[in-house]
Amino acid sequence: MRKKSILIKFTAILVSSVIIFSGCQNSRYDRFGETETESTTTGSSGSEDETTGHHGNTPNSGTSEDNKKIQEEFDQFLLDTYIDSMSSSLVSAHFDLEHPEDYGITEYDSIWGDDFLESYEKALEEDKELYNELTAFNYDALTEDQQLTYDTLEKFLENCFDLDEFYYFGEAFSPTSGSQFELNLILSEFRINDKDDLTNYIETLSTCDDYINNLLEYEKWRADNGYAMTDSAIDDVIGQCQDILAASEPAFLPVIREVIDGCDFLSDDEKSTYKTQITTLATENFIPAYENIISTLTAIKGSRSVEGGLCNYENGKEYYESLIRLYTGSEKSMEELIDAIEQDIYSGLLKYSSIAMSDPDIETKLNDELVYAKTEPDEILAYLIYMLESDFPAPVYTGYTLKYVAESMESSSNPAFYLVPPSDNYKHNIIYVNNSDEYAHMDLFPLLAHEGMPGHMYQINYFLSLNPNPVRSLLSFDGYAEGWAQYVEHYSYNWSGIDENVADIMVIDDKFSFALYSRIDIGVNYEGWDVKDIENYLKDYLTDTSISGELYELFINDPGIYLQYYIGELEILELKEKAMDELGNDFDIKEFHQFFLEVGPTYFDIIEDRMEDWIEEY
Repeated sequence: MRKKSILIKFTAILVSSVIIFSGCQNSRYDRFGETETESTTTGSSGSEDETTGHHGNTPNSGTSEDNKKIQEEFDQFLLDTYIDSMSSSLVSAHFDLEHPEDYGITEYDSIWGDDFLESYEKALEEDKELYNELTAFNYDALTEDQQLTYDTLEKFLENCFDLDEFYYFGEAFSPTSGSQFELNLILSEFRINDKDDLTNYIETLSTCDDYINNLLEYEKWRADNGYAMTDSAIDDVIGQCQDILAASEPAFLPVIREVIDGCDFLSDDEKSTYKTQITTLATENFIPAYENIISTLTAIKGSRSVEGGLCNYENGKEYYESLIRLYTGSEKSMEELIDAIEQDIYSGLLKYSSIAMSDPDIETKLNDELVYAKTEPDEILAYLIYMLESDFPAPVYTGYTLKYVAESMESSSNPAFYLVPPSDNYKHNIIYVNNSDEYAHMDLFPLLAHEGMPGHMYQINYFLSLNPNPVRSLLSFDGYAEGWAQYVEHYSYNWSGIDENVADIMVIDDKFSFALYSRIDIGVNYEGWDVKDIENYLKDYLTDTSISGELYELFINDPGIYLQYYIGELEILELKEKAMDELGNDFDIKEFHQFFLEVGPTYFDIIEDRMEDWIEEY
């Protein structure tokens, strides 16, 4: 069966689809092109009808039996698409499914997926084919839930058509969330429940150098064509790899040894044999992969053809627009985003001034040590679980495993991150915390609200418990996911136990920072700002602009890194405000949250469209 490339996108940066970070972007697929729909015997085209806001199929005149047949065919189309995607890569399927055999998946095209550059180059043709199959269905014959999946997949593909042509902008090694970090995590978190899993693990580890080398060939190709990483990004990645190599052994080894020791299906001799084999493979395959990253990136250093942000490349400005649309899930134009950010900054400053005027002791309070209601990780999460039920639907599951990032990985890891569970077992929850000195200043209470309850873990568990079509688990919507986590992180300050005015100021300050950084990101990558432009912009808000150079490098290296958080939350707040305005005294915050969670990850205009129906039926 042919593969649907858009749904296996970025398999090469695999764990980006199963990790949700706090404080960084998730690498996602970047692609472009034009598309034409074709009709087939299944139904008519799904073109947009401006008079209805939905798809302009001819009003359905078929019988209920006709509709049922189309609905069954649509479900089969989605199932085939999902199976095709999962069958392409053993590693991808292993992380997305605990029991791939339930889908009849027992063999895979490869361990890691297609050749990275080749998969990009053939993406447009395959995505068009998938799009044509999708839009051939009679939209009006589908159920409401099927229409939601249709709308989500259709818009996702259309967004990717805007990116396919310019695939060469995508990076495999990012200082904040690149493959140099993710590979170690893949090898640490690979589930081993039986001997077949052990066999798959051995194959994965024994080919990890091929996987990394494939990514490096892509980076060399990009460098040859003028799209190399910046020198500062290369230096950061090399430093991270050196930290990994400087450790007494790779971080995944003690983890996997412990897993093997706990395998009751192995004899003591078998356990010893497997541990020896894995240690050998780490030396022969894993270590050389990181040595190759260092040597290859060192060789391509200095070959970037332009200075500054994406807009300085040919087609870079168009690419950035489409990238931000994919990252944020927002249909706002760049000009609209800029206006929204500036208005939010102004509003935040007014709120800050209002609190400062009403509370003359606020500066003293802010300088005092903050005392949260709970301080230990397990206590914080238990407390958040208890508090959230006043304003949010009850959690569907509260179990989790809390882990700490290995010391050798701290420099390449973020403050905290949540591992997305397999789509067929949402109870497999893991939260990592980085204990490095770099993040010692960060408060654990809001951080765990973001990653755990009522943040990523809560939202993903809730959605997966609804048994959504599995295709939706393949589509990444960072604006929805990070916007929600940012929204509830700020919401959690209501339960923090710290002074109310201090809590309000801290939320305002955090939003203000994300707004400033988002505006600068757009300035650098869409408007061509340099360091001096950033300094001039910051002078209106900060007395110390010495971070201008650091921000300049950050947004060149990771375009869109803050926008998915900031714009995602902004879109949620706009939806909430609209619901409050239209429902008035009937508005119930818990029911709004439930509505948002049940629609699930998608674009915000699709959510707004469903919200209008929800308000009418309220």
